[in-house]
Amino acid sequence: MKRIDIRVLCLFLCIGTVQWYGLKAQIVLDENLRKETVIQIAKIMEEKYVLPDIGKKYSETILKKQDSGQYDHITDASELALKLIEDFNHIHEDKHLNIRYDPGLIQNIKRQSGMSESEREKSFERQKLEERRRNYGLTELKILPGNVGYFKLNEFPSSRGSETIISAMGFIQYTDAVILDLRENTGGNPEIIQLLGSYFFDEITYFSSIYNRLTDKTIQYKTLLYVPGKCMPDTKLYILTGEHTFSAAEAFAYDFMQLKRAIVVGGKTTGGAHPTNRFIVNDHYVIYVPFAQAINPITNSNWEGTGIEPDIQCKAEDALMVAYEMALDSIIYDNKDEYFINNLGYAILSSNMVELAIKVFIKNVGFFPNSFNVYDSLGEAYMKNGDTQMAIENYKKSLELNPSNDNAKKMLKQLEKK
Repeated sequence: MKRIDIRVLCLFLCIGTVQWYGLKAQIVLDENLRKETVIQIAKIMEEKYVLPDIGKKYSETILKKQDSGQYDHITDASELALKLIEDFNHIHEDKHLNIRYDPGLIQNIKRQSGMSESEREKSFERQKLEERRRNYGLTELKILPGNVGYFKLNEFPSSRGSETIISAMGFIQYTDAVILDLRENTGGNPEIIQLLGSYFFDEITYFSSIYNRLTDKTIQYKTLLYVPGKCMPDTKLYILTGEHTFSAAEAFAYDFMQLKRAIVVGGKTTGGAHPTNRFIVNDHYVIYVPFAQAINPITNSNWEGTGIEPDIQCKAEDALMVAYEMALDSIIYDNKDEYFINNLGYAILSSNMVELAIKVFIKNVGFFPNSFNVYDSLGEAYMKNGDTQMAIENYKKSLELNPSNDNAKKMLKQLEKK
């Protein structure tokens, strides 16, 4: 059987994506089970939580409350889990930390530990199939007008997704700008951060480290010495974020922001920088404990609890258009050619992004105010947008510069009849 790297399973595990393993057969808590649960959770937090001082405070706080009878009124099993998290959050809020009452999950974990070799292999094959059916997190890949690559990644997959990432980078390797959409990305494997991130540098670059309290070791993540295909060290990169951007996705955005290699656009992220592992408390409860922390070499810190404030802040749903317009502005500035900009405007217009096309044609007018053609194109865009008055003004200006412009004459006759 293939051995699964525990780092891949544990690092940057998102609470919201924990699998449902069974129905919760709700019980009434008695004094012994409640006390046992609190004591065991306190022990786990003190021994395993990534920040020892905070872990000790967590432990001391809930033990003190247990001894003073502050949990005695709780008879609902799920309520105890929620109350303990609430008490932890009053000390230090950690978005990765979670406690669940879930006997079904625990039974499944124990059942897995007793699986035969063939059963384990079947389970592993199911996991691989599920990941493949998600296309390893890659949900959209295209080239937008203006030669802008768009890459939507909703997870950083296991190493099995490497070929998909490599193929995607091959598809967009000759674009003039790349928009990486992480707005729905809830985390995953840091080794894929290394792979994807390596394509945007041409020299060894240090991304971040992860300190593991359980092993007292630190793993450094740098660009890889080699990646298949063409690297894009000078290609402009825009990273989209939002409230659902979490964990490893935040790591990618944060590291690239600190390296000033990308412009981050969108909404503030969740704020989870502590990789998590799962521990069984007893037959009723399981706890997800942050046991490690990301450390950026530039800030010597991370985004835990605060989230990432994008360079360009806007609503997450508007981030793609904001970043795309920024990319086009940069491309236009680097290619001040009337015909290039005009063709770009028409490509955008044909994609029904009329208002953006108008902005592109206006830029062309600014660069080439003595060209009749730029006004003719702008007039057409205004006409498609339903702005008759502005369409007429621009067609008239085109005719002033070139009285032989038959298209402008034709369009003016049509517009003046309305």
